[in-house]
Amino acid sequence: MRVLFHQASCSLPLAPYGMVNARNQIGLIPFAGSRFGTMAQVIDADPYRDTAIRIACQLSSEAVEGKATMWVRIDDGQGKRLRFENLLERPGVAIDGTRDWTGFAITLDVPRAAESIYFGFLLSGRGLVRARNFTVDAVDAREAQPRSGTHRFERPTNLDFRG
Repeated sequence: MRVLFHQASCSLPLAPYGMVNARNQIGLIPFAGSRFGTMAQVIDADPYRDTAIRIACQLSSEAVEGKATMWVRIDDGQGKRLRFENLLERPGVAIDGTRDWTGFAITLDVPRAAESIYFGFLLSGRGLVRARNFTVDAVDAREAQPRSGTHRFERPTNLDFRG
């Protein structure tokens, strides 16, 4: 098994052509003093415009103090963010502690103005997160989460901060 590690305080391409297959995985450990690391790849949005894209992967973690998850961002030609999702704000979705391989997927609509699609995984905190089995698929736009920006609840939630 080929295992790659990156001690990160910045973004770095995942691998040539952006796919990590079942025999390969990549790990992310933030530098000492840093509490954030991410690994990413950017692809052309052209094949996915006016449809939706589903990006999926598996993540595992060791001694994560914080949260780890995958993320996807879609930008226009001027670098303006059109869509973004990182799952950190979704209760119970991001992983922490020591976890076995867990599947993640994000499906977003790709607007006509889209030029670039960025995707990867991140660690906010300390520890080790590994990623493998990335897939990128065009899907029916009805499957997309048609939102960008911050996740908002429909009504006030957890106002007494008890979880």
